[in-house]
Amino acid sequence: MATGIFKSSRRKLPRDVWNEFLGDAELLGKNHITDDELAILKEFAPLGVVTCNGDILFILATIRCGRDKKQGA
Repeated sequence: MATGIFKSSRRKLPRDVWNEFLGDAELLGKNHITDDELAILKEFAPLGVVTCNGDILFILATIRCGRDKKQGA
């Protein structure tokens, strides 16, 4: 069987995804993620399984949308 053709079927653990997210300074900077937002995101961690940075960014976008609507009201 040829190597390199198939991606590993090993799924990352939620802790791995979270640690990679926190360690990705470029991603954090590109998305202007504040310390306050990181603190909020940490509260979401036990609510479900995150499989990738996209899951965390989705939660962040939802938080920001709700905050923006609240500030506009």
